[in-house]
Amino acid sequence: MTPHGVWAHSDGRVFVADRQNDRIQIFSAEGQFLEQWLDVQRPQDIFVDGDGLVYVAELAWLPGDVSARRGPISALAPGRVSVYAPNGELLLRWGDADPTSEGSFAAPHAIWVDRDGSIYVAEVTDTFAVRRGLAPPGTPTLQKFARI
Repeated sequence: MTPHGVWAHSDGRVFVADRQNDRIQIFSAEGQFLEQWLDVQRPQDIFVDGDGLVYVAELAWLPGDVSARRGPISALAPGRVSVYAPNGELLLRWGDADPTSEGSFAAPHAIWVDRDGSIYVAEVTDTFAVRRGLAPPGTPTLQKFARI
């Protein structure tokens, strides 16, 4: 419904972040539908590293929003980052209801992983959170999570 991010995997699969349908659709290189992952929330962007791990930046759902797949949203579902195995198994997820707490997100929008495994998350903090009064001015728009 809102294809927001795309990644062409080295194995030939094409991952599409279908934001308003709360899913990632996966296609063959020829465009044949293969599968979908439904354990996602408003996926904005996808990154697949050299080991095949799939990183997803996921935007928050706010009370009163309407998901095309899940319907009306009654409670806050905070922005987050999820990491999946190549087969779609969830390995790691983080994000907190307070978008200003350390390691949490106001509006994750893009994601990248460097060769050292550090994760970079860019956010549309001002338009999504600050202007709506959900986060104060100065809330970060870029975060780096270093692999230790």
